[in-house]
Amino acid sequence: MNNSKNNTADSNDEDDVLKAEKWCADFKKNPLKALLLFCIWIVLIAICAKTVWEHYLIGWELLKTAKGGIAEFVLILSFCMIFKQSAKLFKGSGHDAAKFLLRAVGVIMVCASILTAIIAGPATSGYGWMEDEAKSYINEEILNKDPIECTAVSINKKSNNTYYGKASFSNGTTKNVVATFLLLESHRRAIVYKVKVNLY
Repeated sequence: MNNSKNNTADSNDEDDVLKAEKWCADFKKNPLKALLLFCIWIVLIAICAKTVWEHYLIGWELLKTAKGGIAEFVLILSFCMIFKQSAKLFKGSGHDAAKFLLRAVGVIMVCASILTAIIAGPATSGYGWMEDEAKSYINEEILNKDPIECTAVSINKKSNNTYYGKASFSNGTTKNVVATFLLLESHRRAIVYKVKVNLY
């Protein structure tokens, strides 16, 4: 029984190696397709890492929202695809003359994906989500039918759930902003929150 299981496992490993070797051979013939996919995943990582980081800094519960949850899923999926592609370059290049080159490409892919996530996420201020929410609140709740429009909000400081910055308006003026994130309810897969903004 054990021998049968071992034989099956060995057969599966051999199949994986053969598939990886074929993938490496195809990569050497036409690397553009694989590199294009890699570029797409890198762009997705950059976009989603920024979104996830901004949501996480407000509170991990915010990742339960549709935007936060989708960004988190796509981020993990993109990393998995890059790691899978890199693993093929290692597994399938064992007997290849260009083994070291192929494996170097795999290492570069993984390092580039991690560096992209860091630059797009933790290396930024992480206030983008709150800036967008504050801008929407000012235009919809404070200005409402006023001909003046808030064109941008720039947050530069936070204390607990309160954020401080400046709002710019279409008439060329600026005002100080105090935005507060209020978590009203938190359920297993959803949250209820509110953002309040004061200008002065």
